[in-house]
Amino acid sequence: MGRTFGFLTIFIIVLCGGFIYLGSVITKLSGEKASVAVVSDVSPEGGETIFWGKGQCHTCHSIGNKGSGIRGPNLGGVGDSANSRASERVAQGKAGMTATGYLIESLAQPSAYVVKGYKAEMPFVYKPPIALSPDEVKAVIAYLQTQDGELNIAAIELPPEIMESAKGGGEVVTEWKPYIEGDAAVGESLFFDLKGDIACAKCHTVKDVGAKVGPELTTVAATRSPEYIIESILEPNAVIASGFEPVKVKTNNGKIITGILKGETDTLVTVMDSAGNITEIKKEEVKKLTPLTTSVMPPFGNVIKMEDFHNLLAYLLTLK
Repeated sequence: MGRTFGFLTIFIIVLCGGFIYLGSVITKLSGEKASVAVVSDVSPEGGETIFWGKGQCHTCHSIGNKGSGIRGPNLGGVGDSANSRASERVAQGKAGMTATGYLIESLAQPSAYVVKGYKAEMPFVYKPPIALSPDEVKAVIAYLQTQDGELNIAAIELPPEIMESAKGGGEVVTEWKPYIEGDAAVGESLFFDLKGDIACAKCHTVKDVGAKVGPELTTVAATRSPEYIIESILEPNAVIASGFEPVKVKTNNGKIITGILKGETDTLVTVMDSAGNITEIKKEEVKKLTPLTTSVMPPFGNVIKMEDFHNLLAYLLTLK
């Protein structure tokens, strides 16, 4: 009897454990699904959710004082700005361009018109890795319409390239995979090891850990393709992100200062070197300021070991 009771007790414990484990798995899966849920509400509210979430728009743009306006224009007053930029597009031969039309063009063909002072580096939000649906694109435009502008969802008529993306038409995109499977945990250690040969955290931050010399990488894989990330590691001079352009400053007394131009006013030039040190030079002391084409980030193509490279890449591809 005692032996039977013992077996029964063990069976009940195992059964309960199985239900607990199954429940935790379901909870985890449900939570993960919720975190990447598709917002299909074509409204300013739905667009706001996408702007600050799945769309990753905030990683390059600001709305007022919120977000990151380093790589792209601040969109806090985009209603008025869109009207003025639409007028500029009309002057360039885009007859009949409206503010809403400008917003549509900016998402459908981001390189068609680049605001002065910025670069043509905005990704196609309806393609991977962002991959917004047509309704999600409409919702973002609706949200931007409300930034000091007039909401007019009926005016949002998306072009074929965005509509076809929902049907699997247009460009065929296959999932890219490295030919060597890296270890993301090892790559993370390489990223944050400040005494190592790679030491990415000396210049980059992930979730506020690291230095702010280079672009933040917290969600880099959510907005940039693996090919772009690879090129940035091996050939950092190929594309230098807006807001991180290197310059050389020659002062009146012959001193040379190189680094990233962090600010320029009528009276002051601010430069940050590769170690994060800030130098402020009075404008009256600047003899010449020359833009450089060589990034402050060293090219790792000739120095990084193949195994380290794939481990580092595996980690960066988890940053979404």
